[in-house]
Amino acid sequence: MRFGVVVVAALALTGPATGIPAEKRTSAIARAAEWPNLVFLDRVEGLLPADSSDFVAGVDQAFDPDFYLTEDRTGGAPRVSMALANRFRRVRGDPFGDEWHVSMRIDTPEGGPTDSLSRLAITVAVLRPEAVGSGAPADHVAEEFSFDLPFQLRAAWFWHAGRAAGLLAVEALHHRSRDLDPDTRVRIDGAVRTPVELRRSPPHR
Repeated sequence: MRFGVVVVAALALTGPATGIPAEKRTSAIARAAEWPNLVFLDRVEGLLPADSSDFVAGVDQAFDPDFYLTEDRTGGAPRVSMALANRFRRVRGDPFGDEWHVSMRIDTPEGGPTDSLSRLAITVAVLRPEAVGSGAPADHVAEEFSFDLPFQLRAAWFWHAGRAAGLLAVEALHHRSRDLDPDTRVRIDGAVRTPVELRRSPPHR
């Protein structure tokens, strides 16, 4: 299945990494391209527009860059840190058995109708290739996102949201493969992120 990528100039957020020597970027990108990890997207479910092509196009775009800017979360507010070479590429068609598997669940924290959305709750499940078919549980990451784009721009909003979901999956994959330090995350511009785990209330005693 092919999805047309919605090109929105205001959302062209994957520009060149400033401040990173070109030779280091080139070397890291070459290594990532030489030994890529393959990703199979099992499913995207939950709250999606009737025509979800814009959302899925955003997810697809998140896997395309050769490298990502990252943020270091230690010591306060996130700040731009290193460039992360992309070791993961999404594949289409039938899986061969050596891919990482990813699935996504999209919900609304408000529980309201789609036309009143202001945030999305995105859950990403990641399964290592050796765990596929073994019954082993997937690793889950859940975050709430709010975006600096009016929801009235539906096509652009869902493309932007899909890209955020895709980047959350990219980040989870690099964390699980230990290519990315636990205190470092992929920078997702135009979005405010809140890990769901940090929002849960402590158990009552």
